[in-house]
Amino acid sequence: MSLTDIVSKPLRLLLKIIVNHRGSRTDNISYAVTSKQGAVLQIEQEPPITPLPYPPPSNTNVFDEDYYKSDGNTDGFCLFKVENALFRVHRFVLARDTSAFESMFKIPAPRPKLDDNKTIFDVPVALTDTAEQFRDLLWALYALPNDLHLSEVNGDRDGASSPLAMNRLLNISEMAHKYGFVSFESWALSHIYRQCLEVSGPLHTGSSSLCARILDAALGAGHHGLTELVMDVLAQRLLDFSSPGDFYLPPILAIAEKHGLRRLRGMALYRHIITSERRRKSNSNPLLGLDSSRAPPHAHKCIEDTLGLDRASYLSAYHSLVNVWEHVRSNAPPLENTGCDNHGECLSCWQEVWTQAAQAAEATQPVSADVLNRIQAMNKILRRSLWTHTSIPLTCALAALEGCVNLRDGLIGNLPQLFDEL
Repeated sequence: MSLTDIVSKPLRLLLKIIVNHRGSRTDNISYAVTSKQGAVLQIEQEPPITPLPYPPPSNTNVFDEDYYKSDGNTDGFCLFKVENALFRVHRFVLARDTSAFESMFKIPAPRPKLDDNKTIFDVPVALTDTAEQFRDLLWALYALPNDLHLSEVNGDRDGASSPLAMNRLLNISEMAHKYGFVSFESWALSHIYRQCLEVSGPLHTGSSSLCARILDAALGAGHHGLTELVMDVLAQRLLDFSSPGDFYLPPILAIAEKHGLRRLRGMALYRHIITSERRRKSNSNPLLGLDSSRAPPHAHKCIEDTLGLDRASYLSAYHSLVNVWEHVRSNAPPLENTGCDNHGECLSCWQEVWTQAAQAAEATQPVSADVLNRIQAMNKILRRSLWTHTSIPLTCALAALEGCVNLRDGLIGNLPQLFDEL
């Protein structure tokens, strides 16, 4: 072994220690050192040293700031790991409502030994929830009765109260349902229901994902009032094309498939067909003068793949809607005899008024498959026409308008059959 090898190895090791300690880098640097014998030793270049990331990587466990309880005695606690957060919770808090945690406490868990007399923390129980969900559940379990009774107070000068955050309420409801905290689930759903009754509440202004979560929570808990309310508002939003923007459909369809809600699925698919055709018409050039009212809608492949639609069945449903409109525009709903002395003349005038209203609706609603909105537009036109028509008495006019409403409701009820093959 040469003198160079004997001296250079310790120097290389010393240099690495110094560099690691000071956090400097050695890339593109070489060092020359002179030995006692006067020989110049060239230290070879070391590879770059990558500093440790800061903050710590996500797989490092962290103690939750609010719910890692430390009272010195670990016997009355249970340790949970949710994502990378550790929660140390009083067992008596988790044993409420005969929850799922109560039976877990009866199973002896292994306790790793530090020595013969001491034990470290209990083995953490890993949960598949998110840290935010578990934290919101613990907020409810640890809350004082007054905190649960009153809404959170905002910082305005009048001291007015604002409702609890909907995301927190949904987290509490879902987690309480999952782990069997019946009273807390009922409490959360009552607050959700109260907010949903507001005209400016989450059902009217929230995203489709939020509405789907509320419906899922209501169905899971069997809350019939909230379920009916969500279904009614979703029907309005799905069939109302006047509001700006689109209504993202996959979350709604996922809930409809999960709970077998055929009517909700039918309305969501109807909206997709009409939205697709409206988008196609808006992209066409009006100067060409082409009549494309009976042409199939443009395929938005990314949406249809997400919804899992069969293309042939999709086109079949579209053309079925066009054919439904052709039948509706030519055939007025039946007009019942309400004691009119000249009912034959009323029937003739009713058919004439109906045909004129259908032509006017086609002008205001150019989408040929949009049967529901065309009938709704016809209803507005008929109200004006029937009140001024001298040959149709008031009783027959009211019966005619009721028939128009019943026709639209019947078509909505038949949408599931139209889309059963999709």
